[in-house]
Amino acid sequence: MAGIQLPVRSIRERTMLYIIGTLFAAVALIHWSRITLGLNLTLGSWLVPVWLSWIAIIATTYLSYLSFHFALLRRK
Repeated sequence: MAGIQLPVRSIRERTMLYIIGTLFAAVALIHWSRITLGLNLTLGSWLVPVWLSWIAIIATTYLSYLSFHFALLRRK
């Protein structure tokens, strides 16, 4: 299967990818909570639309997946 190959060379890189993946997953859960609980998010005087949280869920979930995928990827 052709694709992006990111060989993790050290435990430090793998740990960093786990931490980043966990942070992205947490942000996705926060956005999911905002949608399910019907919470409003206001930045200054701007009310952030709910559809923007849907986009954020998709983006952060994918980034979290990639982080864990590359952390678990073994060098050949």
